[in-house]
Parts: sequence; C-alpha cells; structure tokens
Amino acid sequence: MIRVAIDVMGGDFAPEAIVAGALMSAREHPDVYFILVGSRDRVTPLLPSAVPPNVYLHHAGQWVRMDERPVQAVRTKTDASINVACRLVASGEADAVLTMGHTGAAFAAARFIFGLLPGVERPAALVPYLAIHPRMVLIDIGANADVRPHHLLQFAVMGAVYAEHVLGIHRPRVGLLTLGTEPRKGPLEVQDAYDLLARSDLNFVGCIEGLDVAYGRVDVVVQSGFVGNIVLKLTEGLVDVLFARAAERASAAAGDRALQVREAILQLQAENDYARIGAAPLLGVDGLMYIGHGRSRENAVQGAVNTLLQGVRGNLLAHLRNALQQVQKEMAYRSDGR
Repeated sequence: MIRVAIDVMGGDFAPEAIVAGALMSAREHPDVYFILVGSRDRVTPLLPSAVPPNVYLHHAGQWVRMDERPVQAVRTKTDASINVACRLVASGEADAVLTMGHTGAAFAAARFIFGLLPGVERPAALVPYLAIHPRMVLIDIGANADVRPHHLLQFAVMGAVYAEHVLGIHRPRVGLLTLGTEPRKGPLEVQDAYDLLARSDLNFVGCIEGLDVAYGRVDVVVQSGFVGNIVLKLTEGLVDVLFARAAERASAAAGDRALQVREAILQLQAENDYARIGAAPLLGVDGLMYIGHGRSRENAVQGAVNTLLQGVRGNLLAHLRNALQQVQKEMAYRSDGR
C-alpha cells in the first residue's frame, strides 16, 4: 500500500478542513494508507466513530503557525507536525508528505530532514498549467526568487523528468521563459542558461514568451520562482475574473438559453480551480513532498492527494535521482575540458 503522511495542522482551516479532506480521500482510495499527523487532542474529535481502516492518527504535539518565522520554527519545534511527517518519509514509514501549511516551513523541513538530491543546489516547485494546458508544467513557481544559470538547468531537468514519468510525455519539449523568442534573450542569467540548456540532452526548443505559455507551445516552462509565481497567480486571477464577466454577459445576451450558457462558462471556471490540482511537488529534495495553498478546503486536499499519488505511482523520486546524477556526470565531463 502507498502510505501518505498528511500534516493536518497546516493551513488556514486546519485541522478541520484537512482532516475532512483526508477522510474523503481515504474513502476514494481504500488501497492507500493515510497517516494523519497532528495533535491527538485537536484531531480525535474530528474523526468519525467508525474511522476508515486505512486511516491512522500519528501524534505531533506542536505545529507551525502561518505567522511564525519558518526556519526558526522548524529548528526549535522538533515535534512540529511538518517535521514529524517528514521524518516518517525519511524513515521509510511513509512514501510522501502533504502539507497545506506554511510554505517556508515546508521548504525548511524538507531541506533539513530530506536533504538535497545529488546535483541540486535549489529545490523547485512545479505545477501543471491548470486545466488550460494540464499536460504543460511550470517550474519554478515560487521557491527561488533569484537564480543562477545552472539552477535553471536543474529546474529544466526536473521538469522534464516529471513530464515524462508522471504525465507520460516522451521527450518533453522544454522552453526557457523570457522576453522574446530570440536566442539568449533577457537577463544575463537567462542568456547563460540558454547556452547550458542548448548543450544538454534535453529536448530544448529555445526561448519562449508569455504568449507561448498561454498557447501551450511547450511541455515544460522553465523560469525563476519570481517569474513563475507571477505567471501562475496572474493566470489564476484572470481565470476567475474573465470567466465571471463572461458569465454575466452571457446571461444578458443569450436569451432563453442564458442559464445553459452561464452554466457552461462557470463549469470551465471550476475546471481551472486550483483545488483540482491541490498541491505542487517540491522537486530536488531527497523525499517526496507536496505543498498546497494555505487557504485549502476539503476539495483541495482531495485534489492534492490525487496529484501526489501520480508522483508516487510514477516513481518520480527515483527518476529524478537518476536524471540529476547523469547531469552531474555531464557537467563534470565538460569542466574537465574533454
């Protein structure tokens, strides 16, 4: 059985919404073992009298609040739920950890407890481009505001591994997001990253711009976390605003079919809700961690579990390790001047 450790104390609506979402997932996936990591006193009253047989409560006496300094909290609160959940994965008692809690604390716990995969200096977060292009992924989406060229190469490798082994895309097309499609366009670190990507074994198609993201012209979009987070959040906001306005105009213009047209538009909006994906994997650490929005409700937890199970079943961590080791060998070979 796959074993998922869920930090039920993390998030704006924890533990109630997280526990409820975990129970929904446990009923949906009876072949998956769910370890709810959190305060026994807070979580036990939320469990039904007949707890599903694939659900287990693992006590953690502390948790990280959203207003705390993440690194300090992770270091000092050794029994914090995010730390306990990560240790379950590190010890082999769980296959992956899911948290909707403090993103900074999740990053810190993953780095301290899992460590980094060989060849990685910066972990990166990845997410599909909603339902607009569900088989196109963006990396990084917020873990690294400032990057160096070789970091972007590492992101590209990890994104390509995810696209191939989780989404099933053979030789995924990798694009470097910048100001235009000309070679070596944009900031210096992007220009230098272009050369690294062009020399790699990746299926690198060159520089891309924002329109290429909207039209889904590549499989893996590579950028710094600063740029990626803006792209993702802007898209989420535009989806909500534009679909809502389209529904309003349709109601006024569609006559006796207004209700059907409005419902079709709102269905498209719902399909692009972040809750359907639920969480983003943090790639580059030596353990599987998925991080969701702090505002997640039950349905987002359920979506996050489904996304996480894709990664576990695709043997994502092993494929990442192998690919990154190969990149290390290639870089060492070139640095020797051979």
